[in-house]
Amino acid sequence: MQTFHLFPSIAFVSSLALLAGCGGTTNNNTNNSGNSGNATSPLAGEWEGIGTLVGRAPTSVHITVRPGVFKVTASTGEILDAIASNDDYLVAYTRGYGSSSVFHAIRTGATMDVGQLPIAVGGNWNLTNGQRGCTASLNATGAAGVCDIISGLPNWAEPFSNGNTVGTRTATRTSIFGELGGTWDFTTSRGAQCQVIFDGSSAQATCSSPSSIQPDSVHITFVGTTASGGASSGLEFSANRL
Repeated sequence: MQTFHLFPSIAFVSSLALLAGCGGTTNNNTNNSGNSGNATSPLAGEWEGIGTLVGRAPTSVHITVRPGVFKVTASTGEILDAIASNDDYLVAYTRGYGSSSVFHAIRTGATMDVGQLPIAVGGNWNLTNGQRGCTASLNATGAAGVCDIISGLPNWAEPFSNGNTVGTRTATRTSIFGELGGTWDFTTSRGAQCQVIFDGSSAQATCSSPSSIQPDSVHITFVGTTASGGASSGLEFSANRL
């Protein structure tokens, strides 16, 4: 059964697009040395995208990204909105039928070089929703996370709830994604496995779970200010920086 539905695929591919830089170049020592991200990144600003899937109406998305701000708004009514004061984020997720969840996320610790990404992601994270939450860390060699049962997560994030996730950078590659460049292997205590590869100006992910008939995958490539990609579900996606 394919588990990449339209909005999560678009959100994920859009997120990868925001890592991509201008395409065709490698990282030139541009890093996230500030508290909330890379203020000089050419990616900071507005993006417009559209996703198509056979048998469904096209879904359009508008993406805003800059240090301390990441927002994806889909024509289906789904919204992922994260706004920070320094490294203290208020994250809101709204489903297409109007129900909303609010999370609080705080980042501490050392940053890492993620190339053209406008938002700093390296370090230690603490995500809470009421009395429950997650802790996570990301550095140039690996990632780890521990989560309680958290209500209100998007469907595509639920495999990471109620359990542990461990990721290891098993190979390095030259990439516009800085220290994200290479192969990352992730496993969860619920049996899910993902491999994410950042190579040059491309990114791809392949994931499976105990209930999967076959792995799901998503990928994206870049030419100038245009991004295009797709998923094993049949999704095709393109975006342009405004």
